[in-house]
Amino acid sequence: MRDRNSLYSFISKRINLILTIDIFVVILFSVIYYNLQFWIKDSFVRSTEETEKLPKDEKFFTFLECVHFSVVTQTTLGYGDMIPTGNIPVFINTIQIISLYAIPFLVFYFYNPK
Repeated sequence: MRDRNSLYSFISKRINLILTIDIFVVILFSVIYYNLQFWIKDSFVRSTEETEKLPKDEKFFTFLECVHFSVVTQTTLGYGDMIPTGNIPVFINTIQIISLYAIPFLVFYFYNPK
């Protein structure tokens, strides 16, 4: 049986690694989402409420909006203000959601700090 300090160290190192990887994943998918809208036409659409607030010629999402979408996806909130359409954007979004569950599992299973 581990004492309290070693158990805390055992868990805290893994949680720090998980949070670091999650931040990297959010940034990575933000870049992917931002570029995807230029590669695939109408890969993301805005909700009706968001569309009414914008000027008529505004059709692309800013990088900050893509970061927001990636954070909302990674935290499983899903506001619905940016909606992926088509097979490739939905698949990439699904990969991000799967990473949410895969990262902690992989870190706790494979990472062994000394």
